[in-house]
Amino acid sequence: MKHVLFYSFALFFLLLSCGEKEEKIYTTEELGVSVEWNYYGWNDVKNETSSYVTLITEYPLTNPYYKKISPFSNTISPHQSLRLQWGLNEHGTSIDEAWTVTICLSDETKIPCYQTSETSWSKLFYSNTQKSKESEIVEIEGKRVRHDLVVKTYHITDELIDLYKTDN
Repeated sequence: MKHVLFYSFALFFLLLSCGEKEEKIYTTEELGVSVEWNYYGWNDVKNETSSYVTLITEYPLTNPYYKKISPFSNTISPHQSLRLQWGLNEHGTSIDEAWTVTICLSDETKIPCYQTSETSWSKLFYSNTQKSKESEIVEIEGKRVRHDLVVKTYHITDELIDLYKTDN
């Protein structure tokens, strides 16, 4: 009886070990490769107001490619978010890459925000942010590799809108 129990446990563990093994996830350092990632993360823009807003991002016009595609326009529903890739090799749509960001309200008010501006609403827009880290798994040379990403979240708030309307 002891032998039957022993062989039963042995067979159980053998079958368990024959299951699908999880493939190792590597870092680029472990693989010894240098990767030029297509993007570095995302900028999330949260519309924390009760109205639709349109976000327009514009880019420096020194690159001929940007002249063809800038500006980018995205509408964000009330209490929803928009995710923009940051650090694209070809072009970007993110807040961090933009020369200027314009927030267009449903009443046709346009709030221009510049990273280096001293206006109260621009300062609030660019400082009221949070950073977090995420990762995704991609395949490189037949191996699964973790791509670490930075997510920076911006907020469109009633306070920002009030600051703009008060100062103008």
